[in-house]
Amino acid sequence: MVFPQLDPSAVNLFLMLLSTATELEEELDRYLSQFGLLQGRWLIMIIIVRSENQTTSPSQIAVESGLTKATVTGLLDALEKEKLVERIKCNKDRRRQHVKLSKKGYEVFNALMPGYYRRVAMLMSTIDEQVRKDSVNVLSEIRSRKKMLGAPLPKRKDPVVHHIHEAGSR
Repeated sequence: MVFPQLDPSAVNLFLMLLSTATELEEELDRYLSQFGLLQGRWLIMIIIVRSENQTTSPSQIAVESGLTKATVTGLLDALEKEKLVERIKCNKDRRRQHVKLSKKGYEVFNALMPGYYRRVAMLMSTIDEQVRKDSVNVLSEIRSRKKMLGAPLPKRKDPVVHHIHEAGSR
């Protein structure tokens, strides 16, 4: 079959990006698992540490992480079960709560971050600064257009696709 819409270098870049991201996630999880974490829990810990007063609300974590409130609740439940975070009830409104890292949470976080930063530095060590900046720009452009993958295509007659459908209906 011939697809005139095929842009080989675009498809090659997309597939390389996708497979690289998957492989990086797997390796990151391999490292984080040494500390009893995976990316979701680790991301929440980072958001808490970077928050003002190192305390934040579950809804703010959802906004900053891009995760649903239900997913954040589940991750916080798991972190609380492991005694890595503490929930703090709001005195003014008992329905509201904030979360912070526990003493154990800070110990785990402070133990894993130096190794994480070292690994990232080693991973990127052969890529010069200008290529890094250019790569960030390219990835930002791709990220800004990501919804195109799931969005409906504009209506148009495509003779090749139309022909394929005709052939398939015989």
